[in-house]
Amino acid sequence: MADEKDTDADTRAAGAFQVEMEELTVPPPGAMPAGHRILPVQMPTSVVEDTGRPQFSLGDTAEFILVFIEDGDGDHGGADVVTLDAWAEEVRSPSWHVEQRGSAWQWWTILRGDGWAAQWVAPRPVVGRVRVTGSLHHDPYRIGLPDVSPTRGRIRRIRLAGDDVEVDVDSIRLPFPSIRAGQRSFSVRSARCMLDLDEAAVPVPWEGKPSWSDGFAAIPGRGRAAADDTSLTLWRADALLPQIWKTDLHSGESETVTLPVKISDFRQRPRTILGPQGNGCVVALKGHRRLLLEGGGDGSGIAMSEVPVPRVLEDDMDQVVAAPESWGGWVVGRYEEADLKVPAAVDGTWHGPPQRGALHLGRVNGEGSLSWLNKDESNWSTTCARILATNEAVMTWKNNVLQYLDPELQVIGESRLPEDVLSEYMEVDTAGPWVTVRSFIIGGADGGTETPGLRLSLVDPVTLEIVFSEPCGSRAQVQADGRHTVWLADDRLRRFTRGDAGEWHERIYDSL
Repeated sequence: MADEKDTDADTRAAGAFQVEMEELTVPPPGAMPAGHRILPVQMPTSVVEDTGRPQFSLGDTAEFILVFIEDGDGDHGGADVVTLDAWAEEVRSPSWHVEQRGSAWQWWTILRGDGWAAQWVAPRPVVGRVRVTGSLHHDPYRIGLPDVSPTRGRIRRIRLAGDDVEVDVDSIRLPFPSIRAGQRSFSVRSARCMLDLDEAAVPVPWEGKPSWSDGFAAIPGRGRAAADDTSLTLWRADALLPQIWKTDLHSGESETVTLPVKISDFRQRPRTILGPQGNGCVVALKGHRRLLLEGGGDGSGIAMSEVPVPRVLEDDMDQVVAAPESWGGWVVGRYEEADLKVPAAVDGTWHGPPQRGALHLGRVNGEGSLSWLNKDESNWSTTCARILATNEAVMTWKNNVLQYLDPELQVIGESRLPEDVLSEYMEVDTAGPWVTVRSFIIGGADGGTETPGLRLSLVDPVTLEIVFSEPCGSRAQVQADGRHTVWLADDRLRRFTRGDAGEWHERIYDSL
């Protein structure tokens, strides 16, 4: 008897829900404009209920964060399944490139179509022109992923669906029809929209800004080491796209060149632009490949060519640095993990996770011949050594200690960095003839209140003299032209020239 009552209540609730849906019903639209790009998009109404948006009416222009679900690779939830032509590319962020879910792998991919873009968790690596079949869904919770801009279109049709009822409506508005009977709820589950991409207002393009943190190259004209810089050119990498910006700092005019590489090949740490070369710059690619960009002053634009490197450098090398010119070739490192026992801390404190393994050190000559010459052992209290190379010396750095190497990569001496540059947070690199140290320093001027801040210092690797030290921002990058000119870039660009008495003279360029 109770079951019959429950069934009757469900039937009445379902009927009441259908009546509420029919009250919202409008006639379906006519045929879509011939030749227009029409895109079907589905979204769960729970998104609108949770966030209060998007709410729109027929004829409005709206933006959607699109996610593509391939046919046979998930539940379409009643969405329209269509076949799409698009360009597939990898998500450039390493943290979103590929991951394993259960026993299956998935590749984070971007689909770019004619006027639209969507995220796709592909079950296989897909790059280039594709024709795919599936459905498009609006999912604002995916907005944290990089690289995908919203798709904009004019709303031509809105259809609400839920509990076997589908109706055309003239708007998306809260609250949606909902009827509850006992433990069962009848409600709108999803909304399907037809976007007319041709009728949408042209979106304002996002203006990317070059990034200091990916390196830069400042190239004065003939007066590289002098105060005269009548033709100063600045090269920087775009913040998101595989583009390089060339800016004339005197006229303020910029031009860009798009690199003919996949986005995932463009981004490389510690920096993308390695520095100046001639009247251009060198750009690092994945696999230790390099591009040379050159821009003449004759208005001929930017020329681009790949710098030949031995194929062995592309074969799973963890570290690659150009050896000093007197050596020739490259110095390489390959990290080898090993199981080492971790001794107990003598003072009872925790020193962080151990690095278990060793860094093999090798030389690659100009012909591409590789010779492994040394092995840097790591133990429980040290981090894996990093290879550093200045114009004249090759070193490894580990635990604030510089180890100097001869051409056979044998250790011929070592020394500690000066105490004045040491801090718990510290990044060590090289620029020209110097070792660069970016550290978190606490200090006060003239015995005043101590204030923490980042500082960029240049250290002579032979004498360990601190030859240069300046406060800097968190994105600071440095370029050294010989021993008398230093470029420091963070939120601005500064050039320091060294006088005969060793003093540095600063020139500040406007923020870019």
